[in-house]
Amino acid sequence: MPVLPAAQRINNYNEIELGFSEEQARAEAARCVDCGGCCECKLCVTECKAGAIDHEMIDKKETIDVGSIIIATGFDPMIRSR
Repeated sequence: MPVLPAAQRINNYNEIELGFSEEQARAEAARCVDCGGCCECKLCVTECKAGAIDHEMIDKKETIDVGSIIIATGFDPMIRSR
């Protein structure tokens, strides 16, 4: 994704990810192999330039002893406490 040059990022809060043009978005969408249901061909592994696909991962269930959980419903981080 195109980004704002570092020199233009200083002292502002402008978006740094500039988004794709229509042509770039179409090119990115065309990379999708659109498997639907996985048939384990692993074509997605070679096509994913980010390396985000790992067919060797296995599901696992973990129990974590956290001691206690605090639920703060209605909490608004934008409201300052006095």
